[in-house]
Amino acid sequence: CLPLILTLLLGIWEVGRMIEIQQMLHNAAREAGRQAATGQISSSEVQDVVVDYLSVAGLPTTNVVVTVTDLDTPGADASAANYLDRIQITATIPISDIRWSLITLVTTPGQLITSQVEWMSVVDKPYPTAPTPPVG
Repeated sequence: CLPLILTLLLGIWEVGRMIEIQQMLHNAAREAGRQAATGQISSSEVQDVVVDYLSVAGLPTTNVVVTVTDLDTPGADASAANYLDRIQITATIPISDIRWSLITLVTTPGQLITSQVEWMSVVDKPYPTAPTPPVG
């Protein structure tokens, strides 16, 4: 009976760890999206925000992959986003980097934990020099 109970406990432990890491990764991507929406930092600085957040949380960041995409202006940097452009941040980390036990009960070493967020750019619109008066 003991091997069955230990197997169940290790499985619960691994699933709990994956949920914890998923939440941390989502928070890191959300924070990066919030800062990217201002239009004041570049895409590489947005990536640094995610890596720094995960590093402070105590996670290994060597294999973390972060992509920043302006969905409305493909190829544009986050700092060049227009007003209300959709900015997407995707962050992934391999499960093998964050697994506590060596037993692969629930996961395989090649699996990734991924989080993706989408924010609207709130870059200030320039004020028109000669506003048009309302008709009527």
